[in-house]
Amino acid sequence: MYRIICSCHHPLLMHRRTIPERHFSSTPASKLHRAKMSRCAADGQHPTAPITEQAALRTAAAAIMPATAVGVRLSRPLLLVSDLDDTLLPCKLPQQPQHEQAAAAFKEVWNRSRSLGMSCKFVINTGRTLPLFEEAWAGQGARLMPQPDAVVTGVGTRIHLNTAQGWQEDAAWTARMNEGWDSAAAKAAMDAVVKRFGASSVVYREAVEMHEHKLTVLYKADLQLQLLPLLQQRLQQAGLQAIVIEGNSAGPWRFIDLLPQHAGKGSAMLHVMHRYSFDAASTVAAGDSANDLLMLKQAALSIIVGNSAPEVKAWAASQPHQQPHPHPHQQQQQQQQQQHGEAKQHGPKVYAAHAPVAAGVLEGLQALGFLQH
Repeated sequence: MYRIICSCHHPLLMHRRTIPERHFSSTPASKLHRAKMSRCAADGQHPTAPITEQAALRTAAAAIMPATAVGVRLSRPLLLVSDLDDTLLPCKLPQQPQHEQAAAAFKEVWNRSRSLGMSCKFVINTGRTLPLFEEAWAGQGARLMPQPDAVVTGVGTRIHLNTAQGWQEDAAWTARMNEGWDSAAAKAAMDAVVKRFGASSVVYREAVEMHEHKLTVLYKADLQLQLLPLLQQRLQQAGLQAIVIEGNSAGPWRFIDLLPQHAGKGSAMLHVMHRYSFDAASTVAAGDSANDLLMLKQAALSIIVGNSAPEVKAWAASQPHQQPHPHPHQQQQQQQQQQHGEAKQHGPKVYAAHAPVAAGVLEGLQALGFLQH
């Protein structure tokens, strides 16, 4: 079985040596581009995407930051499953003091809630493999973010739990990746594609970005209509149970992840919900890019931050929107209306934050009714 799940790309470090040097010019502009790529995880958007939410960031941060100083905390149990790059921490966004202040506020709210005994779990759901996540975490992550209870890596192919002994792999989840999967057959199918179009047009990513349940290639975008059918044919011939997550463009290039049938950010989120015994009403997914869509679509409550990719904003616009959490008096009125048989909205709720990154996540949690003074 072969499925193209979505058009998305995961947040992997774009090392200069990954794409053949002949595909870059030596102009100062391209050197700057490479520098941005090397420090930024391209999580569904090009690193040079324009920034349009700075005013919204200032507005939301101004409203949220003073509140954190006077004891804002979680109001009820919460499992927060969030992307990292450009959802909690800026990656392609220029570093600004407001971003760090927002991250510090999020950390303060979360740690305060933990210290007060609130039932809450924080899970990072990233496309980075574990080594690349640890690389990012060793930088600003550990300083600005609360310690996650678990991390989902490699586009949902691995789950690691935070223990006293360090990151402990969820063996049951890894074992599930083997169902219907043959890593040698997957590699052979992808090798056939590379051979057909040539190593100058289809390039494997670095070894640190892949493992036995995750193959990633970079290919010239103009080959899309030829490459995907050939990959589909090879997978069908091998009888391989797989999904393909197709990536956004990075200039003239696109990305493909070849994964086991049970992989993906959404499936991993559901597994974490079961492991930690959180129901849908107590679970919130947060993201910004196309490869977060599987997770956002499978969550009953979700937040998209203000700097989200256009395709994520377009999806959110088509969904039932969660309005800011009502005042207690308004809540009482709504309950009375429901008791009298008036319309009640069902289905998943999406909150589209105005603020980017961590300020947007806080804005969303407040709107969804998870924060209190």
